[in-house]
Amino acid sequence: MAVKIAAEHAENRHLAGELYDTDSAMALSGADAEEFASLIETVYDAAIKRARWIDALQQVCAFMHCSAGSLLSSDRIGRFNLNVNWGHEPGYWESYQNHYFHLDPLNAWVFRSTAGDVLVASRSPLWPEVLASAYYREWVEPQGFVDCIGATLEKSPSGAAALACVRREDEGLVDDACSFRIGLILPHFRRALMISRLLDQHDLRVGDFVEAMDALSTCVFFLNAAGELVHSNQSGREILAAGEPLCLVGKSLTATDQSSQIDLRQAVHSMLDFRPESRLERVALTISGANGVSYATHLLPLTSGARRHIGLGAAAVIAVFVRATIIDVTSAVSAAAKFYNFTPAEARVLAEIVDHGGLENVAGRLGVSRRTVQTHLERLFEKTGSKRQADLVKLVAGYESPLRPRA
Repeated sequence: MAVKIAAEHAENRHLAGELYDTDSAMALSGADAEEFASLIETVYDAAIKRARWIDALQQVCAFMHCSAGSLLSSDRIGRFNLNVNWGHEPGYWESYQNHYFHLDPLNAWVFRSTAGDVLVASRSPLWPEVLASAYYREWVEPQGFVDCIGATLEKSPSGAAALACVRREDEGLVDDACSFRIGLILPHFRRALMISRLLDQHDLRVGDFVEAMDALSTCVFFLNAAGELVHSNQSGREILAAGEPLCLVGKSLTATDQSSQIDLRQAVHSMLDFRPESRLERVALTISGANGVSYATHLLPLTSGARRHIGLGAAAVIAVFVRATIIDVTSAVSAAAKFYNFTPAEARVLAEIVDHGGLENVAGRLGVSRRTVQTHLERLFEKTGSKRQADLVKLVAGYESPLRPRA
């Protein structure tokens, strides 16, 4: 089941030049939206250059109004593959790795969770155990920490990767606004970490890279200096085979819609004319498809900065990312329901609101009274901190998986 992203958000498409889901950013406004845009840009840069994870973590803590944070990938016995921290008192992080990692009750939750799960420590059933632990008395309390919000980014049979942000007393306990913001951040961290694992600049294997790209629901195309297609992922190959909304004319990538053809051709030419000293780094446009579906399209030059070293070879100079402006409502609502603890009835109402909208319309489709739908809607607003049905659409969009559905 899918829903076209609401047309009322179109005026904010100027944000779409970045490699992130722009509809998530639309849930913010003003300075917060700019801060979010900068954060997501840093996250995707970190996927390519690991040294930037510390910058991403610092920006996440600022965006979440937290004092410190960590990004860890570890097995159950405490061997760390990715180990980034920011904001802790001198010496404390070293002691956490060497001693308190094994005494932290919240790690039990991480290793039991699934990718995408979020935990607010002070609301967790584990919180009394945390307060009674040596970990809390000797490590948490001396640093003045009062609460933590964490998310599982990846899981494997032997380990997990997690993001955690902590608050001190003057920042207060984790609130609904903080929970809402981690919901916006989480999909991007998961995507970036997945890409980062397969773009290790010292041990990149082409087969792994292709497998990662093929797992993405976003269509990815790589073009050479002549503007010709040299590689696409599985999602890209499928839309080319269908001839909608893109197709190949010879070896050139083109749009089937005539107006979009012109826009895409101009965008590719601007990328091919790109010079490192110019300010042009990304181009965004919308491609029209059949049945009124629009496709957000982003072009990224691969000849500047860290991207010279990602292992694609000299042939690829442009990456084109194409994503339908629709979401998989069923999976996205399911993920959101898990985080916000929606009841089954609330989840059904939310899915209908996102898919169709309007209280009368939803009531008729579900076969219940308008008042019943209104009651569920009020509870959805209360649990998510939203105020409008449009806010719920934005929220659900942030929980969409970056991966293709399993066959």
